Amino acid sequence: CVLIILCFTARMLGQVTGAFKLPKPGLMKPGEYDTTAIEKAELMAKETLGMVETPIDPATYVLGPNDILTLFIAPILYKPEIPSHADIPVSPDGRMIIPGIGAITVGGKTIAEAENSVREQVTKLLKTNGVSLSLRKMRTFKVFVRGAVRKPGIIPATPADRGSEIIDRAGGLMFDASMRSISITRSLSSEKNVHVPVDLHDFYFKGDKSGNPFMNGGDVIFVPAQSANRIYEVSGEVGKPGTFEF
Repeated sequence: CVLIILCFTARMLGQVTGAFKLPKPGLMKPGEYDTTAIEKAELMAKETLGMVETPIDPATYVLGPNDILTLFIAPILYKPEIPSHADIPVSPDGRMIIPGIGAITVGGKTIAEAENSVREQVTKLLKTNGVSLSLRKMRTFKVFVRGAVRKPGIIPATPADRGSEIIDRAGGLMFDASMRSISITRSLSSEKNVHVPVDLHDFYFKGDKSGNPFMNGGDVIFVPAQSANRIYEVSGEVGKPGTFEF
């Protein structure tokens, strides 16, 4: 009896002090996860909203509603009403309104394409070649997360956010979630959708970003549960025994 009590006490002490590690995500059962760690991860994910990995490429960044652009026009003495420097948001219908010039459609264009359109329009009215356009602030949009995540719902995102970051903001993957069969439903038009595959296994274990795409406004991320027909188990004298997806 004394031996049993001592073993039980040691086990409880180990759980309190952290000597007994929690199961890895692929082996966890409902409720067997560190809620404090999850809260810290969610806070960190929110704090990194809008951070960029590399400088924005004007040739690839596609503009959309609520992007804020900085327009520079070389000062013109005979047109004092034309500002030489202005921060202009992209309207919900994809246009930017330039005082003294008018509305120019930039939504759906890259920054470089928008700059060419603005320069062309400005030079029709003004004798100047000093026209430039740059991204002042990225837009924020809605992304929907469904399936095997802890907090499915609507998540704020920017064009610089990847799928893994959105899933983190949704509380992270559930214990039985698939990492290799995630999909993003993306709307190209009112009548056409595409499905973008997401494979986070290589991203988490190898740092490979190819299966972890950037987000678009209105994307729907669906995280399925692991398929019982597409897993294998490794046990015995190995470093990381467990259940894995094909």
